[in-house]
Amino acid sequence: MWRWCSRSWCARSLLRPGLFAGLLFAVVVSLNEFVVSLFISNRVTEILPVAMFTYVVNYTDPTIAALSSLFIAVTFLVVWLADRYLNLARVFLRP
Repeated sequence: MWRWCSRSWCARSLLRPGLFAGLLFAVVVSLNEFVVSLFISNRVTEILPVAMFTYVVNYTDPTIAALSSLFIAVTFLVVWLADRYLNLARVFLRP
């Protein structure tokens, strides 16, 4: 029983950073996926990439560029905070 618990704890602690990094990557990519968003959205709900595309087609001002810069900054901040507080770098820097 003790060996199983020890192995299970060890496996979970080794898998946790990789699973969290994969989850974070999936969320960031899914927010930026235009083709899937185009098929999911309808008249009532409009998803952010589709709304951005519609705005670019209809208007000519730098609002979308500012929104894109903000999106990149927030993504960088989330990944940096995840690396800092969850120590995701230890997966790649094994002795």
